[in-house]
Amino acid sequence: MSQVRVEIDLNNIDNMGLTKTRITNAQGIVKKGDIVVAFEPEDEVRASAYVERVDSVGGYIYLIVNRETMTDDAPSSLRFQGKASMNAQAAVAKHAVRQRAGSLVSSQGDFGLNLGSSIDRVDQHSLADQ
Repeated sequence: MSQVRVEIDLNNIDNMGLTKTRITNAQGIVKKGDIVVAFEPEDEVRASAYVERVDSVGGYIYLIVNRETMTDDAPSSLRFQGKASMNAQAAVAKHAVRQRAGSLVSSQGDFGLNLGSSIDRVDQHSLADQ
């Protein structure tokens, strides 16, 4: 039996550190305690995740995503071209940069900084260095 795939946004983290996603993003039925495959189409990555909570009333699933298991989820044609091998590394790096930037803004206050474009530039430079 295959695991249920659940589409996530790696940046949608609640205050408890759980990845929050809509129940409708699950490609099957999930319940607390299930192990699922969390995937993010934007970065073409996937990882193993534990269903910590299902909020049927609010319509959300809360996952503990094991980022150590993150691998590429790109079409096989891209894997052979070598593009997919960088996707998981880039997604983890991008998330770390966004987490650090979020911590900076929350601890220093938002002084009208547009960190989104700065983060994207950092991501591009980080990838260029690899």
